[in-house]
Amino acid sequence: MAIVYRKGTRLEIRPFAGTLRDAQGLVEVDGETFQQCHYTPDQLVERLSEPGQWAAVVVEGTNVAGFVSAFATNSLDGRRWEVDELAVRPAYQGRGLGTRLVALAVEQGAKAGLTRARALVATGNLASQRAFENNGFRVGKRVDLLLYEIGGRVPRPQVAGAPAVREASPSDAAAVASLGGYAPGKVARLIAEPGHVYLLAAGSETLLGCAELIEVHTLQYRGFWLESMRAGGGGDRASVPEADAGWSGPARTAKALASGALEVAKRRADLDLVGHLASPADRDAYAACVSEGFRLMGAYHVLVRDLGP
Repeated sequence: MAIVYRKGTRLEIRPFAGTLRDAQGLVEVDGETFQQCHYTPDQLVERLSEPGQWAAVVVEGTNVAGFVSAFATNSLDGRRWEVDELAVRPAYQGRGLGTRLVALAVEQGAKAGLTRARALVATGNLASQRAFENNGFRVGKRVDLLLYEIGGRVPRPQVAGAPAVREASPSDAAAVASLGGYAPGKVARLIAEPGHVYLLAAGSETLLGCAELIEVHTLQYRGFWLESMRAGGGGDRASVPEADAGWSGPARTAKALASGALEVAKRRADLDLVGHLASPADRDAYAACVSEGFRLMGAYHVLVRDLGP
């Protein structure tokens, strides 16, 4: 528990208490900052009681002045502590509270046994970037945040000639591993883990690519992250409709995988969206997501750090 004295005020930084009062404070802080939380206080209490979820607040008396949230993920690239949202009411900004909240999040991630942490910060949000850099985060690559909000559940027919896409089973672990140089045993464990979906794209019995979907629950949404995509080949060009003739090779495989990811998500009535962090350099994945209806939400920096003892 940390006590901060600034300008005659007494501010306490502590873990989220699991109360409706704390949850209402989170909603109010979001309303003054990002305006992206669509959940009620009751729903936030339930969300933050789920395994792997964590949040902390800074309070003055009973007034919540800011918060930070985080959760753990496990993917082909390893386990990671995602410091997801950092927000401080405008009236309390400029006092170093963001830096202290991030410090507590880092401490919690290390206690949970995670060895790496990641955060996304909008390229123009210099105050948040400083809060993370003050805690040892390094600015990594720039990405664009692409989101697909699930507005309908009716399946779309598969495009003629496109690579066939299906969900992988543990018996497909060796095939998935071969596309990225991973250990088959690790891939088999991830495929069997709840909240993970791996899609395989194939054409004429040839494996063309795979996509990794990870279910994430945040204070703003419940959805799938299209965590990674590896695409090659392209399907049967002889049967490609003229309107779709521009999609060939790896780009066509990426388009099929992005479409398949949306169809998997639409079958889940409890999911709100599908997201993807797209590198502008990965033109095939970027174009595939945009063509399937993903919207550009802005440019972000990926900030990373190791979590030591």
